Amino acid sequence: MYGQIEAGKLTPLAVSGDKRIDKLGDTPTFAEVGMPEYDNVGWYGMIAPKGTPPEIIARLNAAGNAAADAAPVMEAFNGMGIDPVKVTQDEFATQIKNNVESFKKLVDDGAVVIEN
Repeated sequence: MYGQIEAGKLTPLAVSGDKRIDKLGDTPTFAEVGMPEYDNVGWYGMIAPKGTPPEIIARLNAAGNAAADAAPVMEAFNGMGIDPVKVTQDEFATQIKNNVESFKKLVDDGAVVIEN
């Protein structure tokens, strides 16, 4: 994406999250352009089927957080303008639920139109 932006083929209008992204210069946040309800941030994570034993979930969470500390992962994320954030499984579940609610509100309010 950054290559397209740097080449002038793509113009970012806003970024999600509560702060601007250094790599995108003066691109405002959605809140700054009048859409404070759109506060979703991109995330990478692992999910497991309902009923997965808690000890397995804890091991997956620990492995994911450890991977986020690995130099190649940090370099890749930093190259994309991403600041990795390590969270607990409960925090991640809350993030997913909040994303679903936020997207539902945007669709219900007509701010986003989904067509087949």
